Amino acid sequence: MRAKALYAYCKSKEFLFFPTWLRHLWLRLTTKQNLVVGQYVSMCGVPDVNGRLMIGMDDSVLSLPQTSTLLKIVGELICKGIVNIHRGCRIEVAKGAQLVFENCFVNMAGSLHLSGISVSSNGAVALTAAWPAGFLTPGQTLDVLGKENLNDETWTWLANCIVEADATNITWTLEDQSPSNYFYKVAVRDSLTDMDDPDSDGMPDVYELAHGTNPWVADAENVPRLTVGPDGQYATLEAALAASAPYSVVSLAAGVYQVNRAIRMPPHPVMVTCEDGCAVFSGAAGPALFLLGSGHESGHAFFRNLYLNLTSTGGMQAGFWCGGGLPWDESGAAAVFENVHVRAPNPGVEYFGWLFYAPCDAPAVIRGCCVNASGAEWI
Repeated sequence: MRAKALYAYCKSKEFLFFPTWLRHLWLRLTTKQNLVVGQYVSMCGVPDVNGRLMIGMDDSVLSLPQTSTLLKIVGELICKGIVNIHRGCRIEVAKGAQLVFENCFVNMAGSLHLSGISVSSNGAVALTAAWPAGFLTPGQTLDVLGKENLNDETWTWLANCIVEADATNITWTLEDQSPSNYFYKVAVRDSLTDMDDPDSDGMPDVYELAHGTNPWVADAENVPRLTVGPDGQYATLEAALAASAPYSVVSLAAGVYQVNRAIRMPPHPVMVTCEDGCAVFSGAAGPALFLLGSGHESGHAFFRNLYLNLTSTGGMQAGFWCGGGLPWDESGAAAVFENVHVRAPNPGVEYFGWLFYAPCDAPAVIRGCCVNASGAEWI
């Protein structure tokens, strides 16, 4: 029934339909027709699609569960219309084959990695990336990455370049990695605006970009720190926060820090971390030991390797107060919390590890954290 329904839909939309069991296709479309490609289709010869090419059966009208498509190209596929590529789709271009988008509008539900690659006799790989005029800004950085297996999570950084004025393409000549089975992609470095950490060096992308380090290479040690502790630049966390700028990294020496007044975070993202053990913040300050208000809507503040000992004996107390409420505005606030432990030791007190007072568009990430309630053993 699904195949019949799909066929009827394609017919009503004047699409050509090729079902999932059609394994091989020799096709040339010379008129403005539309093409729906099902799963696991191999295109041979010289296909030419001048209309609309839909790869992956993930159209909302179809309501089919299949979202993965493998399109193998062994000849040449030229697209000159609208290309819809759905999440989970994979396109394989064989050696000597070509995938060409000419004046196309490409609509992607996921990520698309396109490479123009040729392997010469001397074992070098020539990789070319091209873009429309005005698409990139002079001074932006392009990174070349590769991997042997698309199922691997980590890409290996290979090279980069700076976009020059009026440039519309760049070619890299790389040492032969594995021409028979190696995948490449080109990434615009300053488009990485999230808290991901693809090089697993403990420094999120937005912090790496702010400090000029490479988000694809484990070089977090090159990010400057504002150090706090007996041998640090600052005696207190409050002093370091007052001297901070957006995306500063505040590194705490391991030890116990007494909190007499709530620590108000500055109105910009910073990272507060202890890189050698854990820093313990202890006190009865209310309504929370840490206050995050306006300026933290992005969710880019970062707290790591902290222990909070809440010692209030009456009323309520929180470890982190996130967003809104007097005397703050009604802005939401979010952050990333990693390996943060909150101890709430006294019975009869209304404790909160995290209190999110106002809604925030950015998600709060709580990873490897816990609240140790009254009667529980303190780590």
